[in-house]
Amino acid sequence: MKKSVLVVALALASASAFAGDTAVLKVKASLSSNSCTPELSNNGIVDFGAVQVGDLSQTESTQLGEKGLTLTITCPTPTKVGWSIADNRTDSNASTGSNSNLKVMNATDNGAALRGSASTFGLGKTHDGKNIGAYSIYASTGEVTANGGNVEPIRTALAAGNGVTRWAESHGRHAGE
Repeated sequence: MKKSVLVVALALASASAFAGDTAVLKVKASLSSNSCTPELSNNGIVDFGAVQVGDLSQTESTQLGEKGLTLTITCPTPTKVGWSIADNRTDSNASTGSNSNLKVMNATDNGAALRGSASTFGLGKTHDGKNIGAYSIYASTGEVTANGGNVEPIRTALAAGNGVTRWAESHGRHAGE
């Protein structure tokens, strides 16, 4: 809206500039970035404590349970935000390839199990190069807020099938609009 008014104002101002031989037009602007700061609770560390090898099943996947972190995105002005998650250990995901039977149980906010590299992430490798396991991450749809109010998802990562979750306020506009 402001850009349209500025263009109209410049167009009106330029009409009177044809009256003289010359006219000087100076435009000055200051642009600033609305950079937001993301922060994970507990410095982004999910700690399951010491897991003893003897506690791990040799025939089935061992489910360690569910832990939560809070992602807080702070912006200096109203800004549309989104986030994505990348696996920096894709080659160690134990729920892909020949181990595709491995599931991460209760891996979504509705309790569904997940498997495969599109939905789970690698945990690293043992000293002899074997994949340790897999984990998943989800945003609890009932706990996402923006500007102090609840935010509803436009669609979920599972429905989208591409690992992206988008959020909107209940009136259908993106948070901050």
